[in-house]
Amino acid sequence: MTEVRTRSRIGGLDAARGVAVIAMIYVHLVPADGGVGISKVFTTLVTLFEGKFAALFFVVAGVASALQVKRQVDTKTLCKQLFRRYGLLAIVGVVMHRLVWSTEVLLALALIIPITSLVARRGSASLLVTIFAMVISIPFISLQLSSWFEADWLNSGSHAGDGFNCIATLRMLTINGSYPVVPWLALSCTGAYLYSFDLNDKLTRFRTLCCAALAVAIGCGAVMCAERVALPLNLARLLQCTWTPTSLPFLLINGGIATIMLVSLWHLTMERWPARMLAQCGKASLTHYMLHILVIALLLRHYYPDESWGANVGILAYVIYIVTGLWLTSIWFRRFNEGPLEILWRWASGPKRKSVPKGSSG
Repeated sequence: MTEVRTRSRIGGLDAARGVAVIAMIYVHLVPADGGVGISKVFTTLVTLFEGKFAALFFVVAGVASALQVKRQVDTKTLCKQLFRRYGLLAIVGVVMHRLVWSTEVLLALALIIPITSLVARRGSASLLVTIFAMVISIPFISLQLSSWFEADWLNSGSHAGDGFNCIATLRMLTINGSYPVVPWLALSCTGAYLYSFDLNDKLTRFRTLCCAALAVAIGCGAVMCAERVALPLNLARLLQCTWTPTSLPFLLINGGIATIMLVSLWHLTMERWPARMLAQCGKASLTHYMLHILVIALLLRHYYPDESWGANVGILAYVIYIVTGLWLTSIWFRRFNEGPLEILWRWASGPKRKSVPKGSSG
């Protein structure tokens, strides 16, 4: 990696993070069912988006963790920085999950990204070993620990660990939640491994895209095989594309698509407004994620306590948030190079440098 690259932001990486957070907000606000006419198209997109942009967010976070490791020479200082930064994120995640809205992703990131950073510190070989270990663990978890899934996932669609039952919560975060460390660590480690490549090189990008497309094809082939071929029950279960438990086809398909999106956006220039807007949204991804929950989701839950708002309401809420949010983001970034909560997070977790005004390196 060049010195310039380790000291400056990568516009395509920020843009990919922006795409991920915009899509995740869409999935949160627009219901997957219902809708007629044009509204049906928007609700169908929710099913199409399922898992793909969450995977993209983790892959991008993995790249960012590798970038952080590259910037930090001293391992002891890195560990202290990770403990402060992600310990604070875990606390915020617990408060949000307990008092505001049941969302595991902040807690998951607070666990997975420090692990990814420490593995990346050991080098590319360690990342590959970790990815392989996560992949081969999926059959064991799906088959041998299936009774835990049945016990932990309630009829209401919530997890027993949501109530912070000690053992159930531990299982939720590690093996059978929506974003368990095993195997979602494979996605962040994939991102960290991608950073070891020179993705500014066209041939490298092409080879990476081919490998990602192959992973998607294998995953889709497995799903088709499970649907069309009479297989033993246990084998058929392994070949289904399921988020919970996270199956191997789910990981291959969504991880592959996430990698394709990231690599496609990597060399994106910031000369045009749409690219700059996506990058700005990516640099304020934590702000947007928290804000849409605190402002929009809570407002909707005030009128729809059971979260049963219709497609038109969800679409309207999404459009209002995106239009207003992107406008305010563009105003904010005339002065700063980071989102407001990103600045606060860095300051509260022990900043190593001052808040950067507009025009400084990110």
